[in-house]
Amino acid sequence: MKGLSVFLVLLFFASSANAQSISVLSNRSITSLSEGQFYFPRSNPDGSKIFFTSTNYKGLWYYDTGSKNIRNVNNYSGAGYKFKFSGDGNKILFRKVKYVNKRKLTSLATIDLNNKTESVIIPETRKLKVLDFTKAGAFVKLGNETKLLSLTKSKLKKEVFWEKPKVDIENRDIVIYRNGKRKVLQPLGKGIYLWPSISPDGTKLLFTLGGKGTYVSDLDGNILVKVGYANYPSWSPDGKWILCMKDKDDGYNFTASDLYVIKADGSKEIQLTSSDDIIELYPSWLPDSKEIVYNTNSGVVYLMELKVSD
Repeated sequence: MKGLSVFLVLLFFASSANAQSISVLSNRSITSLSEGQFYFPRSNPDGSKIFFTSTNYKGLWYYDTGSKNIRNVNNYSGAGYKFKFSGDGNKILFRKVKYVNKRKLTSLATIDLNNKTESVIIPETRKLKVLDFTKAGAFVKLGNETKLLSLTKSKLKKEVFWEKPKVDIENRDIVIYRNGKRKVLQPLGKGIYLWPSISPDGTKLLFTLGGKGTYVSDLDGNILVKVGYANYPSWSPDGKWILCMKDKDDGYNFTASDLYVIKADGSKEIQLTSSDDIIELYPSWLPDSKEIVYNTNSGVVYLMELKVSD
């Protein structure tokens, strides 16, 4: 009898997990080609603005979800490449790139979205990477040296900054920074690792290995889930789903792509788009886990509303 009770409990949880589903409620463009070609859209922390860049990461713009207007932030080369929001969303950390005698020079700057004040925090240099950005400071890599930069008058508290692990790609490998320590990971051996991210609860790692697919592991690289073919993957803010694109190309250009969500445990896959004439790319979650943004191959940004059934 006891064994039967345990079985029924397990069956209940299994059926509850499988009952979770996502469907599309609406899907609309928020930019037009007459306004420009925009790519790599991302929401700010509260979901009130959708930021995006143009071809070759030149410039930053945002779409205000309240007024429905598009505003320009800047037109710097490189500004749209992996730009980051401060914890409160009031500032953006971005790059400014220029070439001098065929040498790439990058400076790092912030802009306050409230008063439009811009500040350069690292002047023109070589081999600059941004690893994280919070309200208090930035974590950057200059050559082989990592630095914590305070952006306020008060000293940056390292113990607060390191509450959550950081992850990046260095020399094609995954690198995790935890409690100030750096660890190189090759969960599936040597290869080209892409798109790493830490789960919202800080316990799991999502990544893609070129030619092998996408996986979930623990923070030591032990594989937990084989997600499969899922490019540009990202965790939903609640950690329950993985958003991705399944694209095809001819070696030079995209020939097709659709968007999918996959349960974080790999148990369910749901197709969000299915179109022959539109190539949907680079999806990203909004903070409520009920909306996503993406761009088409032609440079139009879309906002999709989802129905999430628990």
